[in-house]
Amino acid sequence: MRRRSNILLILVLSWLAGVSCKQEHHSLTGIITGNSNIIAAISSYPVIMMGEQFHGDANALHEKTTLVKSLVRDHGYEAIVFESGFYDMGLLNGWDPANKKTDLKSGLWPFWADCHEANDLIRFLDETKQRGKLALYGIDCQVVKTPDKEIYNSFLRYTAQNSIDTTRIAFLKRELKHLRILIAKFEWHFDQAQRDSVLQQLRYCLLTRPGDNLQQRFYHRCLQNLYVNLQMVAFPASDTRRLNLRDSMMAANYDWLQANFTGDKKTIIWTANLHTITGYKLAASRQPFISLAQWIRKSRPQQVYTLCLSAYKGRYGSIKDGYDDHTMYFKSSNRSVEYKWAQAARADTYGFIQLKDINDKDPFYHDFASSCNQGSTITAPWRLMADGLIVYPEAKPVTF
Repeated sequence: MRRRSNILLILVLSWLAGVSCKQEHHSLTGIITGNSNIIAAISSYPVIMMGEQFHGDANALHEKTTLVKSLVRDHGYEAIVFESGFYDMGLLNGWDPANKKTDLKSGLWPFWADCHEANDLIRFLDETKQRGKLALYGIDCQVVKTPDKEIYNSFLRYTAQNSIDTTRIAFLKRELKHLRILIAKFEWHFDQAQRDSVLQQLRYCLLTRPGDNLQQRFYHRCLQNLYVNLQMVAFPASDTRRLNLRDSMMAANYDWLQANFTGDKKTIIWTANLHTITGYKLAASRQPFISLAQWIRKSRPQQVYTLCLSAYKGRYGSIKDGYDDHTMYFKSSNRSVEYKWAQAARADTYGFIQLKDINDKDPFYHDFASSCNQGSTITAPWRLMADGLIVYPEAKPVTF
């Protein structure tokens, strides 16, 4: 039995050393640098989508931070688009002068902004943005840290302070005031009839054509996001219909940002693997899921590089004041590349794999299946889902 185990380990090590996909080993404390193989593989692409297996993984956050710093400092990337609130990040960019915010942490989800492991990232983003070298945006239709009713209040202030068609002012004031009352009264816990009523009113609001100035166009898009949010609440969090609504809206927000701001700037999209990978099916669903990456690639198929980060096992979530705050343990399938890596690598190493270089003569060609991504079971080989993969043995929860 010992002899069989040794033979298996040798085979795995041989595969990792000789597989046709390019890869490197580094310590987690000395990971991606400007001279590494991964930078050479991705830095020529106008758009890099950078995923993570789970939100709340300290190792993924550290690796992505190091990679982003190199791409921005040395390779001309000028914009980062986060899977955070379109509205929240819009306030940070001054798109509503009456409600401008300055603290970057107010626009990002807490697991990317408030944990101890994010300090280096936030400091770098703030300093680089202040020097005019970096623009930051959000594409999520969900609101991160701003109450939804504040959006309506801000929109009402705007219509009162600016020269908009008076018939539109009267119409929007009446409808939005009613929405504000509904939100304050029910706090989004609508029954079906109430939800349909609000959707109908939002639909009327969206028929109005936005004006030419940025603030008006910004709030018109915020209404579109809220319209999608109200549709989403009808489905459970893991329902494919809900995921499709959200990803299609994030893609529409990205297209809006590109048309108005990012243009030809080299851009990083910071998100989760679930939105970064393509060509897969959610095991528990009969409906196809069209991810954010698939939407974005439709109009720019050769311009986007999709990079995922994935660990074999570990915990994700958060540790607050030294106490476990509902962290979750996970372990990937024994058929996954994460498992193969963990069996052969030291605990402090990661590997970068160019997935497109894998061919049918490589061992495990059909077995690059990953079982854990944002709590969803994925049923497709890695080589079909992304361009590149950073794989490491263990995930660790962020701390607060």
